[in-house]
Amino acid sequence: EGQTDASIRRMFTGYYKSEWQRMLESQLLRLAPGAEIISSDFGEPYDYQKEPLHISITYRIPDYALQTTDGMIFKPLLASHLFRGGISHTYISTSMDEREYPFRDRCSRLVEIQEKIRIPEGMEAIRLDYSKSSDGEAASYEGYVKQKGNTIEMYQKAVLNKRIYQPEDWPAVKSVVNAQNEFAEMPVILKKK
Repeated sequence: EGQTDASIRRMFTGYYKSEWQRMLESQLLRLAPGAEIISSDFGEPYDYQKEPLHISITYRIPDYALQTTDGMIFKPLLASHLFRGGISHTYISTSMDEREYPFRDRCSRLVEIQEKIRIPEGMEAIRLDYSKSSDGEAASYEGYVKQKGNTIEMYQKAVLNKRIYQPEDWPAVKSVVNAQNEFAEMPVILKKK
């Protein structure tokens, strides 16, 4: 929404249409140099009043996971802050316990990320019990990771409701920023059944 949406939308509207696929690839390749886009859909980036920007990508990354003797380890791509321009709030330092003065972010924002990862048959995720939520008036977060058959589902929804926050909003904002950054650092560990 607002500037958040515009910062990602600009990846398309700031370039010729013939460059859109390359711009999308550059975002993936920044995190995983071996990534290959199989299909993508980014709707109508110029029609900003119709709906928020929605990007759907099907991709594969050969040899992305670190192989172990009885499994593999990898970091999910979307959880790793793929479109960093749209989630600039994750740069906010959360080292302070409290704030004395009002503070600002670029804009209010709603960031919703869903990723489904197909894993090889005969593998199961271990320590995959992540589920976190926080609910505040200024900011809220919901995120989980779960396995269904040979698919790992990841979901995040971060809502930051203001542009200028008051000191009492800090705990809610801090909680959302910490949760998203924690999610980005969480590897998926698979082992043979």
